[in-house]
Amino acid sequence: MCNRPSRQTKPLPVVRLAEDKRRRKKLPLIVANRAQDALGSDANEVTLLDDAGAHPLPKMDKLSLARRLVAEIARRRLRPVAPAVPLTS
Repeated sequence: MCNRPSRQTKPLPVVRLAEDKRRRKKLPLIVANRAQDALGSDANEVTLLDDAGAHPLPKMDKLSLARRLVAEIARRRLRPVAPAVPLTS
């Protein structure tokens, strides 16, 4: 029996490590993902982390994800002090 986390949920250590790194480097935003799940796949699942908390994005194809990330970064550049909006589709 294998005790690995389900691919449906983001394992806590990845998010926790990313949040620790974001705070240590004083970053406004960091994107956490499990690289081993993304390599060789046409899709990816990430969690955005900011001062307001964790914002998981649903699994989607990489082009859609890239567009979603660019849009989110652009939105934040226009309104850097605005709180994060829900990112669910």
